[in-house]
Amino acid sequence: MANLKTKQLTTPKGLQVTLRSPIEADAADILELIDKVIAERKYQVTEPGEYALNVEDQKKWIQKMSTAPADIVIVAEFHNRIVGMIDFHQNARRRRLKHTGSFGMSVVSEYREHGIGTVLVEELLSWARLQPEIEKVCLSVFSNNPRAIHLYKKLGFHEEGRRVKEIKVGSDEYWDEILMFKMVKQR
Repeated sequence: MANLKTKQLTTPKGLQVTLRSPIEADAADILELIDKVIAERKYQVTEPGEYALNVEDQKKWIQKMSTAPADIVIVAEFHNRIVGMIDFHQNARRRRLKHTGSFGMSVVSEYREHGIGTVLVEELLSWARLQPEIEKVCLSVFSNNPRAIHLYKKLGFHEEGRRVKEIKVGSDEYWDEILMFKMVKQR
């Protein structure tokens, strides 16, 4: 079971946060976080109104993730409020891809630039190093998100590809999707 013991951490910017695995009672708070990030329309493929999960669906997702052997969700709390989340999914369906997995991360806008993303990714990487099958951690990031790209590079991720004009945001406006990776084990 991929669960994280509760940890109290200080971010690089001095914010005291709690990192932990979510429980079903967090479903509404997670939906609120997702709704806020989607409403920004900046760094998500999903647009407002397209995220169709309700509280019961979110509870089922939390339960499913808590029992998956090499998947994990970590939430970041500040003053008992979920302000960030990272979720990792192993490519477990194919034996030749089981050594890889990818993550997505969201931080509420007013808590960005406080180091929450840093501690979430660092915690995920620490967890991944302990997983017997996980060797490569992957992500994708929009080319219009220089802060996230800087964070990932700072933490040792490398660009391995780019999907040109992958995200269409207007009649003549596109963003590239940058694919990045980090090896957590050398074999």
